Amino acid sequence: MPEYTPLFVEESQRTKQFRRVIVRKTIQLLRQFPNASEDEIQRKAEQEAVQICDLCVESSFEEGSRPLIEQYFINEKEGQRRNHVGRFFLHKLEDQLKGPLFKECLFPLLADSVNSLLGEEKYDAYTGRIKTFLKEMGQQGMSYNEAMDSQPAYEIMEEIIREYLQEMKNFPKFQEQLRNQIDEALAKYQSKNPSKVVNIDKNVQLIFDKFMQSLEINS
Repeated sequence: MPEYTPLFVEESQRTKQFRRVIVRKTIQLLRQFPNASEDEIQRKAEQEAVQICDLCVESSFEEGSRPLIEQYFINEKEGQRRNHVGRFFLHKLEDQLKGPLFKECLFPLLADSVNSLLGEEKYDAYTGRIKTFLKEMGQQGMSYNEAMDSQPAYEIMEEIIREYLQEMKNFPKFQEQLRNQIDEALAKYQSKNPSKVVNIDKNVQLIFDKFMQSLEINS
């Protein structure tokens, strides 16, 4: 079968990304619903593809619509995904760290703690690896969230978690520092949300223990 020549050559990379995302999503649906009929798969695939197709059409109208693409795919504007390492670190911990106190006031603290504990050199090395990985996934048409839920991403996440956990065990002073930071974050959250009762003395140790447990589970 002869290779197809794109009608709009300068847009070939963008259309290739759209095509790969649609194909990938369809394959995922077939695996997720192996007993579904052809009509059911077609309906689900169309639901998944509608946003992608809308973006493809809208992006063809004018250059000013390019941010629509940049919001969807991995190759985004500079600065939109600065803290890749912190995001990767927390992604595998989120199932264990549920609850408003974590998401509303502790996730930024825990993400920043990776840099503090591992140091600039190791942190920058992980940042470089993740950026290279995301670029490769983007070339395959994967979105940021799809890339984060892939097996290669999980391997990087687990490596970061293992190193973080080992460093925590090596430096008990950091553990005490993190407890103090959790205490401060809860106090700040309470002051901004006086209607919500937060038992700080009780929650600091419970939160710290839950965090340590999540590290052990995912390392």
